[in-house]
Amino acid sequence: MKYLKITLAILIISLPVERVTAQYIAPEVIVSQELVKIDGTIFYMHTAKKRETLFSISKAYEVTVEDIVKDNPKLSQGLKEGDYIYIRKTDQPKAEVANQSVAEPAKIDEPELSRADQRRLRQEEREMAKQSMAEGVELSPQDIQTIHTVKWHETLSSIAKKYNVSEEEVALANSLVSNEISTRQQLKIPRPGVIARKAANVNEVHQTPEPEPEIVDESLLNIFRKPYYNQLTVSLQLPLGSNADTTEVNSNSYYIEFYQGFLLAIDDLRKEYPNMDVILKTHDMTSYVRESEILSSNSLKGSDLIIGPLYSEQQKPFIDFAYNNNAIFVSPVDSNSDIYTSAYPNFFQVRTPTYFQQAQLLSTLSGTSNVIMFHEDGSNDTSVLDMTTKILEENRVRYQSFSYNIVREGRLVGSRIDPLLSKTEKNHIVIASDSEAFVFDLLGKLNALKSQYKLDITVYGTSKWRGMDNIDISYFHNLNLHIPLQYYVDYGNESVKEFVYKFRDIYGAEPSPYAFQAYDIARYFIEGMYTRLRGSERDNATRSLLQSDYNFIVNPNERGFTNAGVRLLIYNPNFSTELRTLLR
Repeated sequence: MKYLKITLAILIISLPVERVTAQYIAPEVIVSQELVKIDGTIFYMHTAKKRETLFSISKAYEVTVEDIVKDNPKLSQGLKEGDYIYIRKTDQPKAEVANQSVAEPAKIDEPELSRADQRRLRQEEREMAKQSMAEGVELSPQDIQTIHTVKWHETLSSIAKKYNVSEEEVALANSLVSNEISTRQQLKIPRPGVIARKAANVNEVHQTPEPEPEIVDESLLNIFRKPYYNQLTVSLQLPLGSNADTTEVNSNSYYIEFYQGFLLAIDDLRKEYPNMDVILKTHDMTSYVRESEILSSNSLKGSDLIIGPLYSEQQKPFIDFAYNNNAIFVSPVDSNSDIYTSAYPNFFQVRTPTYFQQAQLLSTLSGTSNVIMFHEDGSNDTSVLDMTTKILEENRVRYQSFSYNIVREGRLVGSRIDPLLSKTEKNHIVIASDSEAFVFDLLGKLNALKSQYKLDITVYGTSKWRGMDNIDISYFHNLNLHIPLQYYVDYGNESVKEFVYKFRDIYGAEPSPYAFQAYDIARYFIEGMYTRLRGSERDNATRSLLQSDYNFIVNPNERGFTNAGVRLLIYNPNFSTELRTLLR
């Protein structure tokens, strides 16, 4: 069995000791049976399939990536699903080719190239092949387990085996176009399972989004009123990596903590509702080559609540299953999953969109005077500025706009800001930027002006400011900073304390944000379904939980539910902080 079936009678369990490391498994490439002859040379005509790469195709046909690119110049535009690729026939490809018929296309005369042009073309082909292998792969430092220096006796295969990853994972992480490596070459070794998650964006064949499902029955909007009685079946899909060692930090440890937080929530619900019977099916996504295996195994059958997979590119078949079986689907962490809210009335997006967060913060300025919006002049990223401008205009906030460039005029701009600030009334300063350098510079100037003239200033920022470690925290307090957050844990809260103590006692560790997130999701949806406090009823849709506030709404022209719950963090001048709930 590839999933765990858990009942409340044996809820809190330790994870199995068996360990299986998650690896990227490339999709199988089937050697084409269609052959063509061009200028006396026989080629396979291969049709590109989803998630195939030049590397995986070259391995199946036992040729190099350079050979494929050389025979198919059109690949300079990238590999797409449905592309026809000509591959030279070798003596014995890996897969047996049967019933082959050879077509003789019309001969195409091509001009002869000079040697210089041939050398230039070969160089371009090598660069193109390298780009084809690496395009879209962005590994953060956390994605890399080590940098390996190649020794004279090592091969790509032996290095991959040493670190428990596949050859293709190492190749994709290092832009390798073949399995040839050289002594003293430095290779980035990805953590097991990282490439599997990112592979959809690494030179893979992309599919266009499928059309929205046909509207079958508007009564699905009332699925929360389904009489579940005392038993609920919950299916949880997580990339656990089958790694049960919760004391070792690994690439899947966050998801194990998510699982642990989920279990604690069910245990607490059992104590509050003794008659509640929850069947929990936990599917380890890394135990399956394809997501379709879970669906075809019928293990989701009878599920009332389906949570995950975590990533939007994996969710579509599970959402369809939930839609067709009158179940609720919850997307727990991925902000990109909001593409499904337009079509599925049983879909719940837990992650609050950035626009919602900022809109609820700035809506408090409606009817306020002395509002000034600052932004960086000449910035290449105008997304925060565009969003802020739109929100202020939608709320009919009257404001002044001021911009400057910190390189060209940073030292002299203070004298220009001074006349904008009121010396007798509160100044509301909206800073439309996530640039740490610009925010640091502007807050320093505002702090100096506040101290000089004893000004009353409140600054409004974005959620990303909490990660700006180089900014003096005293600026936040002196300027009465207000920022919107979806995730914030108040460790002084009694419910939070109780959860932390219990998590420490059972698992011997501190709960991470993933553990808090899972606890909140389980509490909200399982309790809501059991007690019939349905999310489609506005009075019952709003709850303040451990780490987040849930306020699910249906936007105009959409059918699914989006969380509009936002927490407002206020930095007070007395160096205390205040947490408020913002509800749309």
